[in-house]
Amino acid sequence: MIGLDEGQTEKDKVLKLFAYLLNQNIINSTQFAAGFSMILEMIEDLEIDIPGASEFLGVFMGHMMSVEQHALSISYLSRSLSHLIESGKGSEIAATTLSTVLKEKGEEFVVEKYKAAKIDFLNLMPEDLRESDSVESYLNEKGLGCLL
Repeated sequence: MIGLDEGQTEKDKVLKLFAYLLNQNIINSTQFAAGFSMILEMIEDLEIDIPGASEFLGVFMGHMMSVEQHALSISYLSRSLSHLIESGKGSEIAATTLSTVLKEKGEEFVVEKYKAAKIDFLNLMPEDLRESDSVESYLNEKGLGCLL
């Protein structure tokens, strides 16, 4: 996958490329989301060859939620990560994504979009961690206590 196994400079260029493609209407957000979903379907296999791929994809999704074109919405998390919930990858990627949005757009923006998406982070957690105190601890640990 382009950029996943490269250094940070190359990863930043990939982010800028997709933001440009969206800004210039070369691709639209529906096309982007469909293509990105295909990558997420393969993430567990990609992680074998490219350690850290899921973290990069979380950052990438967060960035794409933060750009003016809003290529992805926060509600995309629950739809796109459902197959990764029981392995724990779903909550990891979601936390990285939301942390990136928080860093890029601020607390007010991420809280507003998170609430509007009506996502319950509990549903992104593996079954054995679906207790409210576990979710609260997890979100606080990830710097996302503002979503509680």
